[in-house]
Amino acid sequence: MIKSLINECKYLSQEEKQSIFNILDMKTLDLKSEKIVKILIDLKADYYSLISGIFLTDYRKDNNFLDDVTIPNVSKGLLDSILKVENIRIENTEISTDNIKNLLISMASDIRVILIKLADRLHKMRT
Repeated sequence: MIKSLINECKYLSQEEKQSIFNILDMKTLDLKSEKIVKILIDLKADYYSLISGIFLTDYRKDNNFLDDVTIPNVSKGLLDSILKVENIRIENTEISTDNIKNLLISMASDIRVILIKLADRLHKMRT
């Protein structure tokens, strides 16, 4: 199902599609990852964002598993930034300057972090 959606993505190059197919051949997507990737495809997310979406749930469970998997460094950076955003905590309903600073740094480094995080939240809202 995901492969057919990726194949229809006219904005991805053939090499990018083939790279994603190779990853999908080695990894079985859980339902949550599949839905996140579908949302990212609907948003016309780029190659690196799609790869990050594929690995997001696994990376949350064990961020050392990427040592055994070959994915682009950009996607690894996106996954790291997503975890940083997720670790921002607001205490006592008062927003601390450190939390805002961390959030802005994460967003400034790559807006795709927010796109992937929003796709993840949208999936959670739908379930």
